[in-house]
Amino acid sequence: MSVLAVIQNDDQIQHVLPLALRFCDARSDDGLKIIYFGELSEPSETDEDTVESNSDTEQSIQVYLDEINGRFDQDLANAEIHRIESANQHSSTVEYIRTNKIDLLVCMTIQSAEQLTITDPGRALLRNSPCDTVLLCRSSVRLPSPKRVFVGTAENSVSDQLSIALTADFCVKEKIKCNVVKFETDPGSNAVEVGRRDLTNLLKSTGVKKTDLIKTKVLVQSQESELLKLANQTDIVFVSANSHLLFERLATGTRRPAIAMIKKAPPLRDWRSFWLSSFLSPLNPASYGDLIHGLRRDSKISEDFLVMLGLSASIASVGLLQDSAAVVIGSMILAPLMTPMIGCGLATAQANPSLGRTSLKTIAVGFVLTLVISYVIGHITPGNELTPQILARGVPNILDLIVALFSGAAAAFALARPNIVGAVAGVAIATALVPPLCSAGISLSYLEYKNALGAGILFVVNVVAIILSAALTFRMLGVTAVRVTRWQRQWVLRLLAVLCLILLALAYPLLQSLQQELIKGRPIPNLYPLSRAVLDAVVIETEKRPGVQLIASGRPASGHDNADVVLFLSAPHDVDPNLRRILEKVVRQTLNDENLVIEVHCLRNAWPDD
Repeated sequence: MSVLAVIQNDDQIQHVLPLALRFCDARSDDGLKIIYFGELSEPSETDEDTVESNSDTEQSIQVYLDEINGRFDQDLANAEIHRIESANQHSSTVEYIRTNKIDLLVCMTIQSAEQLTITDPGRALLRNSPCDTVLLCRSSVRLPSPKRVFVGTAENSVSDQLSIALTADFCVKEKIKCNVVKFETDPGSNAVEVGRRDLTNLLKSTGVKKTDLIKTKVLVQSQESELLKLANQTDIVFVSANSHLLFERLATGTRRPAIAMIKKAPPLRDWRSFWLSSFLSPLNPASYGDLIHGLRRDSKISEDFLVMLGLSASIASVGLLQDSAAVVIGSMILAPLMTPMIGCGLATAQANPSLGRTSLKTIAVGFVLTLVISYVIGHITPGNELTPQILARGVPNILDLIVALFSGAAAAFALARPNIVGAVAGVAIATALVPPLCSAGISLSYLEYKNALGAGILFVVNVVAIILSAALTFRMLGVTAVRVTRWQRQWVLRLLAVLCLILLALAYPLLQSLQQELIKGRPIPNLYPLSRAVLDAVVIETEKRPGVQLIASGRPASGHDNADVVLFLSAPHDVDPNLRRILEKVVRQTLNDENLVIEVHCLRNAWPDD
C-alpha cells in the first residue's frame, strides 16, 4: 500500500507526517511519498524568495523526518519528497494520486474543525480524491505520540469499516489503547442492542477482534455527554466522512483531541457515476473466509448431500408425474445440486484445480443419482403419457440459457454476502436443476427419447452457465489466488475453453428452438370467461324460452375481434329475434356499460328429434 502525505504549509509538517507515518508503518510496503506546495498562504514578492521558501519547506520536512526516524520501522531516509508547481492544489493532488497509484492520502484542512461544514470548500479533496483519504481537521500537540485513540461510528458504512481497520493496525503495532464507539441515533428502547449488533458486524467485516487494547462501546442519543467525555480523554478521534452529525458534535463538543475524517475510495459522487467495479465492493476478510470454507465443505460428496438430493429427486419426479407445479417448486428448494456448481465457479476464479475436480465429481454423482431415481420412479408408476410439466422441460430455448447465467451470478453474489444469503432459495427456484434431470429420467422410462434429450440439454446448459457466471462474479468481488502457477493457469484455461465450447455449441439450437416456438405461437384461449353475475343473468333469460340453451360465452382473446362479449345459443327451432336485443340489454346493464359491443349467435340443431 502506498501512502501520500500532502503538506500545504510548514505548520502542517509536524501534524500530517506523524499520522501518515503511522499508517505507512502499519500497512505499507511501498514507503511514504510527500508532496508540498510551499508557503502558499503568504506568497513571496520575488521569484528568488519563492524558490528559497520552497527550499526551506523541503528542508523542514527532511529535518522533521530525521528527528523521528527512530520511532518507526520505515526507513524515512528513502521517503520521496516532491514539490508541485501549480496554482490549483486540489487538481494537482488528484492527478498525482492517479498517476502514482496512491492507496491512502493523508492531508490536513486549513480551516478549523468547528468551522468545517459539509459544504465547505476545504473538503473538496476529501470528496474527490480517488483513493482512501484521511483528512486531519484539528491537530494536537499529543499527535506525534498518542496514548489513546477514539473511533466514532454511526452509519455502518464502508468508511466506518476503513476507520476501524486503519486505526486497529497502528494501535496494535504501537500498543495504543483504542475505543471503538457506536453512536446509535435510534430513539427506540432496544437501541443499545441494535447498536451492539451493528458494531459486532463492523468488527467482523474488518477482521478486527476485541482485545485489551481495542475495546468497544455503544452509546445512545441520551448519552451524548458521556460520548464527549470519552472523546476528550483521548488524543485523536477518527470519524467516518459519512457520519456528518457525529463529526459536528465531536468537533463542537470537544477541545482536547485531534480530529480526523476518513473516507473510503472512490470519490463521494453521485451513484450514477460509479462504475461496476466501484459498485461491487471487494469482500471483507470475514465474508471471504466464510465463503471459501462453506463452498469447500458443501462441494464435497457427503451423506447429507446424497440424502437431500435423493429426496429432492423423488419429490420432483412425483410432482412431475402428478403435473403439480407446487410439488416441483418444493423439490427445487430442497436440492443441494447448485452448491458444487458455485464451488466449481469459485475454483475457476481462484485457479484451484483440487476444488474444481471435487466439485465436478460431486456434480457427476448428483447427475447419475437423480437420473436413476427418476427413471425408477417413472418405470414403476402406472401410466404411459408424459404430463405437461415434463413436456415443458423437454423443449429448452435461449431464454433458459439467459436465466441460468443471471441465476449463477445471483447465487454467487448471495453466498458472498451474508446479509442476503437467504436469496439462494429463490435462485434455486429460478434455475430448477433437479426437475430437468427428473424429466429426462421419466422420459427415458417412457421411451420418449426426444423429450429426454431436450431435458438433458436444459440441465447441461444450466450447469455450464452457472459455473461461468459464478466465476465471473467472484472475480468481480475480488476472489482470486495470491499466486498462480503455470499448471494452475493452464487448468483454468482448459476448463473455460471446454465450458465456452459447450455453450457455443448449444446456443444455436437453443436460439432455433425459440424461433420455432415464436412461429408456432403460444397456446391461448379463444375466449376469456365472463363473471358469474353476467352468466346468471343470461341463463335466466334463456331458460324462459323452451329449448334454448347457452352453450358458450366469453370475452374474445384476439385483439382483432371487435366484440366485447360473445354469446353462443343452441335451439332445435327458430328463436324469437327479440331475444338477441334482450340479452344485449341484460349484459350491458349487468356490466354497467352501455357502449359494449355484444355478439349473439344462435345455432339450430341439424337433426330431427326421434
